Amino acid sequence: MREDPLGPIYAPTYVTEKPERKALGKSAASSLVTLVLILLVAFTVFSVLAPFIGWEVSTVVSGSMEPRLHTGSIIITRPIDPEDIKVGNIILFEKSDVNTIHRIVSVETTPKLRFYAKGDANKDRDPSPIYPDEVKGILFGQIPYLGFLFSIVKTPLGLVLTIGIPSLLLLAVEINRKFIRNDGMDKVDKFFWPEGEY
Repeated sequence: MREDPLGPIYAPTYVTEKPERKALGKSAASSLVTLVLILLVAFTVFSVLAPFIGWEVSTVVSGSMEPRLHTGSIIITRPIDPEDIKVGNIILFEKSDVNTIHRIVSVETTPKLRFYAKGDANKDRDPSPIYPDEVKGILFGQIPYLGFLFSIVKTPLGLVLTIGIPSLLLLAVEINRKFIRNDGMDKVDKFFWPEGEY
């Protein structure tokens, strides 16, 4: 048999770049969504359980503490011994079934311990003294402008929307990550890179 004068002919092989960057981007986006949902569920659960351990999560509904505390912000307070309260502390207290968060401007110990508070944006201090049994906690932190959303979360429907739906979304993300996306990427890999040596 006569050999081809041009020698052996090789068919060109084209190797497409693996879609690693695209897969990495999808993975990062999925992880971010998962993290946000986990934080949302965790905060919702914390807000429900907080009162049982002396903490409070509530919403600023007036501008009396502007600019320190913004209207519509979420505030978190922790327990404090009234004996440890000092001038300058921002405390949450309850009078006539109404919660107020103001700054302490005066502490009096005689004839018994009591406090006077004032809103940072107010000209005058609050007229009524605050007694130790009315103190609910001291300011721990705030989350600006999310308070009105939190007010909805505290309702039964809000709990379903912020715990039930995110939980289902988390489940869907995990199913997609473990069963659907991975299987799909395997098929893409096998299409572009069939088994064998290159």
